[in-house]
Amino acid sequence: MNLPSFLWLWKIAAFFMGISLFTYLLLAVTGGWMFVLRHHQQKRPQ
Repeated sequence: MNLPSFLWLWKIAAFFMGISLFTYLLLAVTGGWMFVLRHHQQKRPQ
């Protein structure tokens, strides 16, 4: 099996792994931001 012929496949896999890592990072940041906003709201009067 010739390894350089599969180099394009590794590049595509690395590209999509980078996209998925960026997506999970964005999800973690927005989730943390919503958590902070929710906990800094004023308490509701009872």
